[in-house]
Amino acid sequence: MAEYDGAAEVLATGKGFEKAEYYNDYYGELYYAYAPVLDSRGVVVGFLGTDVDITPLHAQIARYRRTILLCLAAALSVFTAVYYLILRSILTRPLISISRQAGSLARGDLNLRISEGMLGRGDEIGGLARAFDSMAHTIAGVVLDIGLLMKAVRD
Repeated sequence: MAEYDGAAEVLATGKGFEKAEYYNDYYGELYYAYAPVLDSRGVVVGFLGTDVDITPLHAQIARYRRTILLCLAAALSVFTAVYYLILRSILTRPLISISRQAGSLARGDLNLRISEGMLGRGDEIGGLARAFDSMAHTIAGVVLDIGLLMKAVRD
């Protein structure tokens, strides 16, 4: 049979266990393996073999690939969302708050509203909040001193 031409070439070698692959439009993609059957003199008297159709495995492998890619995309999306939320709460919101306070101070509002939680942080944001708080209190003190001096000059 023509579909076994590849097998015949492998079997003709007479070497122990042989394995080959061939494709046939009628049977699908097959892996076949044959081993020669030897007599007591070592002469090949027949062959023992099997064919395995692996066409369904290709579809299953493709499904696994899609599933793995979807899982990776979902995991990356979740990781990005969590990272964004954590980064936003740890870094972005405190910096926005300090920036708003700086804007209020620039407009002459000396009533600071920096939270104790931010002032108590041991990281760079906490250091920035404490430095800003100290600067704002110094400015408020200077403005108060100038006001008292102006009152004294008027009196």
